[in-house]
Amino acid sequence: MGDLAGALGEAGHSVHLLTEASDLTLQLPGVNVTQVPVPPAPALCAGYPPRTAQLYLMHAAAVYREVRRIHEHEQPVDVVLAPLWASEGVVCSLDGRFPTLVTCTTSLRTMTEIDSTMHRLPDIVEQLALEREALRRSRYLHGLTEAVLAKTINDFGLNPDGTAVIGRGLRDRRGPEQQPARENGEVRVLFIGRLEHRKGVDVLLAAARELLADAAGGITFTLAGPDADPAVRGSVEQAVSEVRELDGRLRMTGAVSDEELERLYRDCDVVCAPSRHESHGVVLIEAMMFGKPIVTCDAGGISEVVQAGHNALVVAPNDAVALAAALKRLGADGELRAEFGAAGRQAYERRFEVGAVAERTRTALERISATHSGVAETSPHVAERLEQLLADAFGIGAELAPVIVGELLDPPASAWCAWADTRALARSSAEIGRLHEALNAQEKTLEFLRGRYETLCRIEQGGWWRLRRRVLPLLRLAGRLRALRRT
Repeated sequence: MGDLAGALGEAGHSVHLLTEASDLTLQLPGVNVTQVPVPPAPALCAGYPPRTAQLYLMHAAAVYREVRRIHEHEQPVDVVLAPLWASEGVVCSLDGRFPTLVTCTTSLRTMTEIDSTMHRLPDIVEQLALEREALRRSRYLHGLTEAVLAKTINDFGLNPDGTAVIGRGLRDRRGPEQQPARENGEVRVLFIGRLEHRKGVDVLLAAARELLADAAGGITFTLAGPDADPAVRGSVEQAVSEVRELDGRLRMTGAVSDEELERLYRDCDVVCAPSRHESHGVVLIEAMMFGKPIVTCDAGGISEVVQAGHNALVVAPNDAVALAAALKRLGADGELRAEFGAAGRQAYERRFEVGAVAERTRTALERISATHSGVAETSPHVAERLEQLLADAFGIGAELAPVIVGELLDPPASAWCAWADTRALARSSAEIGRLHEALNAQEKTLEFLRGRYETLCRIEQGGWWRLRRRVLPLLRLAGRLRALRRT
């Protein structure tokens, strides 16, 4: 989103990028990057942990308050572009003044279809309900691919007033092209993504075990990305520790910086994305940007992003044998890797370079804005519609709903003070956590050095030197005897 906002800003448009992040490092010319603070609303979310449906709605309300402020005090807002995930644009869509275009990323409903364990989340029913009610109130939908747009419309029975299909766009980060040096024909396979069931890490692990057991050359695997499901990471770590073939041939980096991510792309030979579903797949665009061949699965909108047999080998999802065969084929054929990589780079420049995508996005936003101008309302009617949303999504009755809506649309000053105290406590807790990590690292180093010292003391005191004085003369005598026998 930062890349797209920057490209639109460079083209002369007035762009506001609203984010929940507190560490704002984005420097985007022509873009107003704003942190959207979310004060607590006690009547709605008292006692709820982070990342629940109630707190998603609070964030959506905070986004709406900032959009309303911009519209009423800075300049009219022509259109709001918001992701489906966490229903960030749901309150904006209730205000008839703002055409809100919702980007159909992978829905929570789809994720629960793929991973049944997600039904164990404590508030998953409420999250699904909020997503459902947010989509029912969305008049304009943006599909990253035709497939994900069609699935979203069919799954939720929608009849939008306007749609647009535009893929992701990324600024070019490849830099000077460099061919990584290799020893003994080593082939490096890279997986980038959250460690979760949907990303197919377990399928890649099964394929890796088959390849390495088959002694398939010098192939190695790197898995980079943050933990999203502790069970998935645990299963990978257990397999690495138990399967001899994986030892030293598969490594997990965890979350990485942007600089490290780019280095991983430059150093790899093949990018593998064995996802069970992707609405689009940013990893696929990044792989093409860096001119890397791809092995992936025909799931969701992936087949609209890559070209099977041209810049990628595409197999069925959940098929570890087919995935291993595709990786083996690319790993054994350097010319095919170069051909796929070059074709992928051309596809990136033609379809996914952010400047071209920004122009297509501008055209779509102007069309949506023009469509909405004929039906735009002068009165927002947000409070009544938000009360109905609370009833439909959470079953909140008419007595409590006005109180919650009042807190969401106009938080009391006490809530802002509580929010500030919470943020300060969070920063202090984070700093304490970093100090604990540093202390643990120092203790591990000290323990290692203590062990080395004790070993050296035992060698010095233990009789290695005395034993050496006794054994060496005997070895020399045995050597002389063997020499005499030869003569």
